[in-house]
Amino acid sequence: MGQIGFMLILVGAVVSAVAFAWLGAAALRRSPAASLPLPADEPLDKRWLWFLVAIIIGGALIRFIGIDAKGLSHPEAYIPGLDLAPGISEPPPRHGFLETVIWHFYAEPHPFGYYLAMWAWTKAFGATLASIRVPEALLGVLSLFAIYRVGKLSHEPRVGVVAAALLAAHGFHIFWSQVARMYVPGAFLGLVSTWLLLEMHRAHRPRPAIELGYVATNVAGALTVEFFWPLLCTQILWAALHQRAGADRKMSRIGYFQALSFILAAPMLSHAWMTARTEAVPPPTLEFLANFFSFGFLFQHGAYPETVPRLPWAAGLVVLAISLALIRYGLLAPTAEKDEADPPAAPSIGPLVLAAIGVCVLMVGIAGVANVRNEELAALAVLPLLVFAVVWIVARTRSGPARFESLHPLLTRARNLTALIPLQAFVPAILLFAISFEIRLTAPRAFAIFVPYLLIVVAAGVVSMPRRNLAIAALAVIFPASAILLHDVPVAARDYQGLARAINSRIQAGDLIFTQPRDWAYTPMYFYLDHARLVSADYAGALQKAPRSRVWVLSLLNQPPTVEMAAALSGYRPSTKVKAFKAEAVLFVPTP
Repeated sequence: MGQIGFMLILVGAVVSAVAFAWLGAAALRRSPAASLPLPADEPLDKRWLWFLVAIIIGGALIRFIGIDAKGLSHPEAYIPGLDLAPGISEPPPRHGFLETVIWHFYAEPHPFGYYLAMWAWTKAFGATLASIRVPEALLGVLSLFAIYRVGKLSHEPRVGVVAAALLAAHGFHIFWSQVARMYVPGAFLGLVSTWLLLEMHRAHRPRPAIELGYVATNVAGALTVEFFWPLLCTQILWAALHQRAGADRKMSRIGYFQALSFILAAPMLSHAWMTARTEAVPPPTLEFLANFFSFGFLFQHGAYPETVPRLPWAAGLVVLAISLALIRYGLLAPTAEKDEADPPAAPSIGPLVLAAIGVCVLMVGIAGVANVRNEELAALAVLPLLVFAVVWIVARTRSGPARFESLHPLLTRARNLTALIPLQAFVPAILLFAISFEIRLTAPRAFAIFVPYLLIVVAAGVVSMPRRNLAIAALAVIFPASAILLHDVPVAARDYQGLARAINSRIQAGDLIFTQPRDWAYTPMYFYLDHARLVSADYAGALQKAPRSRVWVLSLLNQPPTVEMAAALSGYRPSTKVKAFKAEAVLFVPTP
């Protein structure tokens, strides 16, 4: 079944690629509607423009300065291309493309697209501590412009500028912009997807480059973070609620490209189900929810260290109260969204059907090569076909909010709750929080994809509230304070870099280093140490070959030497101990 599965994956991928190429060729043919004028961009006042430029420059400096100051964390050790010790490290070193694909497909619970992109990056730019963090910092900076565009298109230019300022000084976002993890890249792709969706909605005519870019961005997002799926489903919900009224009951053009996005990204649902874990994060708490509504985990790091500064509870309540007040104003602020009549026609259904067939075959192939849950994965292969049922239902609805506005004046104001940004800010996060009582999902770092939309709601509140000077003064204190508080928070559960520097400063020719075999908690140390000195098995044999060698014994979990290490070191005595945060090493020397 394995060989057949790989063949089905290849065939499905080819068919899906042909469908996308077919659609691209058809979409790029110039139609009469393509000559219709595009809506003009609302101009940004020159003072606000310079303010935006200063925000982006400042955000870049904050994210790039000291990018390699904090040591490597054990999740960062999963980046392909790192020089880890072969046969000892967990994960093993991955330098080739195929070994990267195979290892991350079977052993990595996160989407493997991020790791394939990082494999290409490290091949091009090397695998130093700084180089593996540059993509996250770069996409963190680009997110500032993306959130400006989303805020501008969803509300007005000033909202976009204020949202960019909030994100630029957001301690939580800055923290994860300096860590080689997928959360800031996923949030960036979410912003770009939302940006392109708003551009499609306001265009009044086909824009093939933006439409195909929207699909590509959604597929890339699903390949990067798991919670891109709730974001995409929320966009589909928004399109269904605000379906452009007009012609017939055929599929809307936006719905067409959303359906194609779902179909082409569906294989990552198979991977997520195959590698799913249920106990990876703590259970949900009201504190988690309060932290999310406090400007999106503004004072949280969401990493692993235990000894980190915490905001006093009274200050935390003040931050939450300010955030909720601004969210209230933001939800009442006018939006730039409109349910347009006379929408552009959707493309031919042929490429969509072909893509669905190709992805079904691909997902059956994944079920055939998976190492667990094969029958469940085979059942998931029907998802691309179910998309057509959803499209059929949506195409026969009308604009729900518009129908109920006339029933009561309050419903007119509540219409803002169904706007794209509030939906993306709150619906996925609240639903995931509720689901976490059954399947644990409440990791702050994973919720980073929803934070920009919450900040846009806050920015809309700042711009629309009558007396905003006090709010602006409070934000000017709170947000930089979050960046300062989280500046020195380590990204790892223990200080691998500090311990390695202490060892390397004292090591002598001929010294050996005894360590544990294939233990993820020790692996980041190997990035800093001489692999030729590492011994993880047959400790006695290693000392027989070098009988007068000094021996460093790593102890990262307050563990004494193992029985095998102790037996091999029976003729040795401890001489020196070096320590770092939750890590230490003891030097053993031969007994005179």
